[in-house]
Amino acid sequence: MIYGVRKKSSSGRRRTKAEILDSYYSNYKVKCKCGHSIFMPYGTIKRRCNYCGKYVYESKRIEFKEKMKNVLRRKSDE
Repeated sequence: MIYGVRKKSSSGRRRTKAEILDSYYSNYKVKCKCGHSIFMPYGTIKRRCNYCGKYVYESKRIEFKEKMKNVLRRKSDE
């Protein structure tokens, strides 16, 4: 089991290389609000959706922190 991906399916059949890669990349996909799934590599906090143009964050917690940081920065500038 490399990177948390099984070499065999639940029925015992050997998986193809494409299926193994697909299940590996599925661990790093995040859904946008528009429904488009985006590949989010390790260490990336946010990316822009290439379908609708909005930012997609790795988690809700990071999204909240980023937005609060921007609000506090605007308040201090005033």
